[in-house]
Amino acid sequence: MRTPNSVSQALTASEALTLLAGCSSGSSQLAPTTAGQNGGAAIQSVYQPWFQDGRLNAILALRHGGVTRQMVKTPSFFSPHAKRKPLIFVSDYNGNVVNIYLQERKHKMVGQITGLNGPVTLASDAAKNLYVTNYNDSTVTVYAPPYTGAPERTLDDTGYYLYGVAVSPQGVVGVANNCKAPSCPVSSATVTFYAKNSTTACATVAVPAAFHYLTFDAFDDKGNLYIAGSYSPSSGQNVAQIGEVKGGCNATKAVQLTTGNSIHAAEGIQIDKADRIAFLGQSAAFEDVMYTYNPPKRRSLGNPVSTTPITNNAYNLSDFKFTASGTAFYTVQSQYSGADAFEYAYPAGENPEVTIPVSGYPFGVAVTPPLVP
Repeated sequence: MRTPNSVSQALTASEALTLLAGCSSGSSQLAPTTAGQNGGAAIQSVYQPWFQDGRLNAILALRHGGVTRQMVKTPSFFSPHAKRKPLIFVSDYNGNVVNIYLQERKHKMVGQITGLNGPVTLASDAAKNLYVTNYNDSTVTVYAPPYTGAPERTLDDTGYYLYGVAVSPQGVVGVANNCKAPSCPVSSATVTFYAKNSTTACATVAVPAAFHYLTFDAFDDKGNLYIAGSYSPSSGQNVAQIGEVKGGCNATKAVQLTTGNSIHAAEGIQIDKADRIAFLGQSAAFEDVMYTYNPPKRRSLGNPVSTTPITNNAYNLSDFKFTASGTAFYTVQSQYSGADAFEYAYPAGENPEVTIPVSGYPFGVAVTPPLVP
């Protein structure tokens, strides 16, 4: 997730969180080029170790005092007229909230879940429950409609910094653990599984060392989990990785999958309506692209069966979810000049069908009803 030069001058200490979306292509891209970048340069200097291997490492800088963040204490709300309507959920890491929007018409904001602790990625299930990974306290909080009360349950994955979350058609929850707490060493990522409606982990599987950090995950219709992560070689150019974990609660290992094309900057992974693996990343030219692959054969995805360009100057994308029809997807973007959620046609891509201005630092997205592969 690159940081265009045109917006890099906005780096200041008060905007440190936006660095999360701009450092996965290597710390060299964060080097200041103008006098106006002194704030960002100071942050990078102080937290240099966390800028080497991926944008989530910048969260560690925040955890260790880089930025003061306030918990939102206002109560959650949800508009009664939005019940039974298709919804969009967008997490705001800065504000410790998840904002809720209608999918229809002007995409009006109709609700908000407050009191979270560093919400990052989101998922939903067929019952319209919302799953939220809280990076700062290593929990997944699960909210039932209308999302205004206390969590229905909490999955505690103490010992790891959580990132991705997915729910299988069978109700199994898979959590992608970015790295091991508290030091976040390279290649310490794992996947934790929870049986349907359970708060106790039923399996934890180590991820191959090639996944320096684990980011997103998604289940197919058979309950196989696909994972996405990043690897930053000494050149500083981010390389994306894809893997597979079979068995759910009976899983014993994760395997790395090869692709026939080079992919960079893992920005999201989902399963489309045809049960193919859709991967949102970047081309070798650092252009945002959706690559779609057939299921793997002999641990290889081969070449993509379709390539969907993402234009409209979109960058710093994070997470995406298909609509229930499978003909469109929502993704979020955080820029130094603002933040947006987008709806794109699938597999056409190109320019967004809809742009939704959102607040804070959007990180994850989910929809109800979800696509069930």
